[in-house]
Amino acid sequence: MRSALSLAVALFASLACTSTPKGEQAARSPAAGGQDGGGSELRGVVVPVEPAALALWPEAYAGELVVLEALPHGTLVAQDDVVARLDPRALEQQLADARLELDSARVEHAGLVAKNDVAGEAAASQLARTEAGLDRARRALAGFEAVERAFERRSDALALLREQDGVDDQLDELAQLEAMYAADELVDATEEIVLKRSRRRLARARAWNELSQDQRDHRVELSDALELESRREDVAREEEGLAHLRATAAVEARARAGAEARSAADLAQKETRLARLERDRELLTLRAPRAGVLLHGSARDLRSGGAPKRVERGGTLAARADVLLVADPARLAVALDVPESQRAGLADGAAVTVRPLALSGVELRGTLALAALPAVAKGEEGAFEATVALDGTAPGLVCGMHVVVAAAGARR
Repeated sequence: MRSALSLAVALFASLACTSTPKGEQAARSPAAGGQDGGGSELRGVVVPVEPAALALWPEAYAGELVVLEALPHGTLVAQDDVVARLDPRALEQQLADARLELDSARVEHAGLVAKNDVAGEAAASQLARTEAGLDRARRALAGFEAVERAFERRSDALALLREQDGVDDQLDELAQLEAMYAADELVDATEEIVLKRSRRRLARARAWNELSQDQRDHRVELSDALELESRREDVAREEEGLAHLRATAAVEARARAGAEARSAADLAQKETRLARLERDRELLTLRAPRAGVLLHGSARDLRSGGAPKRVERGGTLAARADVLLVADPARLAVALDVPESQRAGLADGAAVTVRPLALSGVELRGTLALAALPAVAKGEEGAFEATVALDGTAPGLVCGMHVVVAAAGARR
């Protein structure tokens, strides 16, 4: 049964969508009007109704679409039959390049993330050290103001008491010696020596006490004040350094995050491109979306009435354009152009007759659908695109045949 069906299909396909001689293609100019002058004849071409178009819409592939093999124009096909295969070599090369670029991008992204992690940890460590330094400076300042200066004041007070005690002791000793010498317990020479030494030690002690007091006063007035200022400057310097470090760390963190985001976006873009190229590989095998007759070219090509561009081995296909059609051979219509000079004699929805040039004695009826505005040029005037919906069909009527369209009732 399969071979019988294939034979019937081949016989039918041999008649389907054949091109007309060049002379007939040129004969699509308006024909003479009917004998009564009330109608006009126009040339049209049989076209399929609502054919399924096959077009190549690659997502990422930008190379040539070279045909390796294709079924002939007019072949009857079943749904999902392979109707054409394209050369995959250029696409496979782009896929290999895309994989290498993706692998490289992944390595670079991983390295950038690791580098950013190390830099972030270093910045956090430096920030922690700076914060600790500021804390030490603040504690040192607080200790100096609240404790060390108090210790110094207490030390000064004790030193002053010790110095006063020393002077008092020497005064007591001198008074005792004077009292002893007054009682003539020693000879005059001895008395003079001892008193002289005591008075000298007393004078030296008083002088040292005055010097110590002056030193203490100087330290309190200047040295302690300078030490306090220095410690406060240390705190201010640590605070400024910490603020600057925090600002710098924030800027660097944003820069690292931005670089990482850009790297991730680039990686995602390469992943997307690879996925799109892999999906584009499926386009290299064209399958019939439905059962019907395979037609080369686009619906616009068929409407023009000329020979459609053949899809053949070694040829190239245009991207994002219909290159093949699969049509129901039983659903046919007529496409024609109505020149402006003949527009007045026809109306949208008018009944017309259709006479195929290749089928003698066959006349079909249909309804005219006329565009509202001129869309094509017809010599020196414009033309309205029109379609005739046929009320029926006839044996041997196939797409691509040229026909004569006339208003119903017009005499020939």
